Amino acid sequence: MNDSIVARLLDLSPLGMIVINPTGAVIFANPSAARLIGQANDILPGSQLNSLLPPLAQQSLSHALQNSAVEPHAHTKGVAEYSITDIQGKQLHIALTHQFLDWAGKQHALIFLANVTVQKQAELAQQESEQHFCSLLQDVNDYSVFILGVDGRVISWSKSAERIKGYRSEDVIGKHISAFYLEEDMLSGKAESALRQALEDGRFEEDGIRVGKDGSTFWANVVITPIYDEHGSLSGYIKITRDISSTKNDQAPPSVSDSNFHGAFQDAPIGMMLVDLEWKINRVNRSICEMLGYTEAELLTKTFQEITHPEDISTDLDLVRQMIAGDINDYRLEKRYFHKDGHVIWMLLSASLLKDQNRIPLHFIFHIQDISEYKKIQKQISEYAYQDPLTNLPNRRLLQDRLNLALTHARRYKRHMGIMFLDIDHFKAINDTHGHAFGDELIRAVANRLSECVRSADTVCRLGGDEFVIVISEIANQHDISVVAEKILKRTSEPISIEGIEAHVTMSVGAVIYDAETDDNADTLMKKADQALYEMKREGRNGFRIFH
Repeated sequence: MNDSIVARLLDLSPLGMIVINPTGAVIFANPSAARLIGQANDILPGSQLNSLLPPLAQQSLSHALQNSAVEPHAHTKGVAEYSITDIQGKQLHIALTHQFLDWAGKQHALIFLANVTVQKQAELAQQESEQHFCSLLQDVNDYSVFILGVDGRVISWSKSAERIKGYRSEDVIGKHISAFYLEEDMLSGKAESALRQALEDGRFEEDGIRVGKDGSTFWANVVITPIYDEHGSLSGYIKITRDISSTKNDQAPPSVSDSNFHGAFQDAPIGMMLVDLEWKINRVNRSICEMLGYTEAELLTKTFQEITHPEDISTDLDLVRQMIAGDINDYRLEKRYFHKDGHVIWMLLSASLLKDQNRIPLHFIFHIQDISEYKKIQKQISEYAYQDPLTNLPNRRLLQDRLNLALTHARRYKRHMGIMFLDIDHFKAINDTHGHAFGDELIRAVANRLSECVRSADTVCRLGGDEFVIVISEIANQHDISVVAEKILKRTSEPISIEGIEAHVTMSVGAVIYDAETDDNADTLMKKADQALYEMKREGRNGFRIFH
């Protein structure tokens, strides 16, 4: 390979490379190095590298060079990370590493500069999302909720888990999930099997015996859900355990006339109901009256259907008919009931059939437990996995699903769709002037305005920072996407009032239109939209460009 080809490769490399002599003077630098240091032009030979770097990078580099001078043949190692604002006004995160080389009989240092902005933003977004999710779990009372790593070991332990299982976080962090199982279940690999099933099916649920810190056992309903990072890689599991000992009853139901049953029925800590074969409520206990807000007399005038959400009646009745027919002995169902004041409550219904000595059906007996908090946790898990915690917009992972769905539809029916990349012009200057809290409020306001400008079938996503993506699910031609873009530019340029300060922002928009005659995939389309955005920013911002 001749010298001209080598020189051309160095010029085109996205990795910044600088060679400095023993005095710290630059003797070689490629164009990427100038861009990643924040220089508009080339770095002049003879320049002192320290004069080109931020103070933190200067100190770290000087310290590393001094320490590693005694090991000139050591492997390249991380030295520092620093931030710059590039010529488009976007903040970049730069990783700086070095190694030594002999040149003309003297020891020189070869400095590498890499743009790690995407990795840094993803890392920060993940941390923010995890912190937000963990803070939500601290207020959960009736469920043990904690996070496992990919190997099944505990990496996050909430206060709810501490209250219910008896372990403090320092007792369990690093322990495998199997520590909460019976010894025979631990030896048989039941915990590992549960994780495998959660991974295969997207969710694992079972009722089983679990062990507390003091060695006591209890019946538990366990739900394990895998969680993934923005690239679709497994990052761990969320495990929810709730004690269901009070709802477990392995013995035959007692006679209605049994006085012991009457006392247990009235004082049971969970809701209980007796319903006749005509669906009329015949008996209720105190707990169900408190849950639903009715007096006993009021509930006895109701039918089973009247207090059930209409969307859940058919499923419930179908299971009841199967029980009467003898196809099933009992059933459990998560369903919705109406409170007296009209709001909906999620309940876990455990139903069985009460029969006389001749096995003739008499009544249904329902055990009912309020699981509203559990459903809230499920919703939080969904948000954690698929929503941006700052704006509640879809995150990068959900964007991939929506984009692939829109792309499949457009390809199948030979139609067009569009993708827009957007960011706020000069957002870093706003952050620096007014602070990050102000910047967060501004991003929320812009997110709301973007959502107002598109149809319900379209998807607005926040990638991170001030960057957004919009998937326009179906368009007729270029004019359609131009109309949306103009609407966005007009709406977002209107003043935004935050804490008594009136902010005026503009946005840059890049877009690409999918044509069914091409073989573009999701990644290709995203890159083209991003390139159109870059061209718009290079031409002056506050406008819209379509990729050609």
